[in-house]
Amino acid sequence: MFGEKEMRHAKLCGYVTSALLTCFGTAALAQNEVVSRDLYTERTSQDNRLVFCYNGFNALSEFEQDLARALGDALLTEVTLATYREGDLGSTPTRYDYRLPISDEQIFVLLAQTCDAFLGYVANSNAPEWMRVTRPYITVESVMFTADPEIHTAADLTVPVRVGIRMTTPGDSQLISYTNNTPGWARTPYHDNARVVERVLDGSTNVGMIWRQGFYLARQDMGDDPKIFLMDSLPFSARTSAIGIATRAQDGYLNTLLSDAIAALEADGTINALQVKHHMLPEG
Repeated sequence: MFGEKEMRHAKLCGYVTSALLTCFGTAALAQNEVVSRDLYTERTSQDNRLVFCYNGFNALSEFEQDLARALGDALLTEVTLATYREGDLGSTPTRYDYRLPISDEQIFVLLAQTCDAFLGYVANSNAPEWMRVTRPYITVESVMFTADPEIHTAADLTVPVRVGIRMTTPGDSQLISYTNNTPGWARTPYHDNARVVERVLDGSTNVGMIWRQGFYLARQDMGDDPKIFLMDSLPFSARTSAIGIATRAQDGYLNTLLSDAIAALEADGTINALQVKHHMLPEG
């Protein structure tokens, strides 16, 4: 009698591809038109292997490599990891950023030619119709922080309040609305989260707004003398977003397997433990 994992293994066998490429470029591809999907047929299944593409240059890199291996263990399949060269990026992410620096068109080519699944895709209603995104493994939630450990809520702040934020981040539109309607509050936008942290530390702003895991990564980098402190809550409701795994829409069965595996890793605490391991969440 087969157990659940063995059944998953049997279903996955014969499905995934045998691609072995672990480092590739997309710069030339990005300069061309979107490749027609008619050029690609279903890839021939040859062995029991999943190839995950991941972003090797942002805050989630090490966490997502471990996550891919955990997903492989859950599905009893071998995992190959593939990333791209930094020179191929449209922009250079910072240590506290989770954004993907390549386009949907580049991701399409990678999924068609190189990998079965692409880690780190921010799920939204604007995803292209050829793509399907799994159940999220991280919810991006905004938090506020200061350089003063005695500030816990907005009521503890003294006006004028200057809030630094990476522009267009989830929650930015709600912050714009709040500052426009709250006397003494102002928004200061920056291009990346590292600058948000720097400006709180040098006093240019007295509040920073960042995704929760980004805050803990920044705090970890400060060692035993943390200089930023989390506020208990936001003074308004902020939009969240979700990070999942992108596959081709036609690979719906694989997408479902990955979603089920993510749910299992959430339930047994693996995903939370990996975030703690990589200093994205505090212990306890």
